[in-house]
Amino acid sequence: MKLDQLMCLLAKREPHIRGIIDELKVNQIDDSNFSCAAISIANNSITLYINKRKFNALFSEEKLAVLAHEIGHLTLGHLSSRTHSDHDRFIVGLAQDLSLNYGLSTTYKLPEWFVTADKLSLPENLSTSQYIPLLIGLGKRKLAKKVKIPDLNIEFSSAQNKKTIKSIVDKIKVNPHLAIISNNINVCSRDP
Repeated sequence: MKLDQLMCLLAKREPHIRGIIDELKVNQIDDSNFSCAAISIANNSITLYINKRKFNALFSEEKLAVLAHEIGHLTLGHLSSRTHSDHDRFIVGLAQDLSLNYGLSTTYKLPEWFVTADKLSLPENLSTSQYIPLLIGLGKRKLAKKVKIPDLNIEFSSAQNKKTIKSIVDKIKVNPHLAIISNNINVCSRDP
């Protein structure tokens, strides 16, 4: 299934994110060192980065999970949240992935390499805030053996991003309290 068909299917399954899907710019790259996918906000636009080789190697249902995962980071405020800024970004990113992936696992077939709580022997269905102390307790070195440290770690800073996130949140009618707006945008993505 082609990417535009997958996006249409995702919009049908998840109508609350249609506004985001309509705003996405897609940048397909062919670089084996790049993650399967990542999402960023810069210069007043949302860009979804897709590694063509890694993405095309997935089944359609797994591709939908990857797309929903990346857009989920945006809708849950992960790209703008500074709530956990006192913690290591790898730990916070991993905690965000764990909480996000549990929700996705009830609807989508996750790629085998998606990090899930059961792979780390942690309880399922916790919030990012609940996972952080558990991950800290496991230790970064132990986690790094089980979970590949992010290939992509991009930071964007701009007052314009604050306006972009707010307009996106308004468009998709998400409770504005879910997205904590900040001038610092962080994107972390993990894959095999």
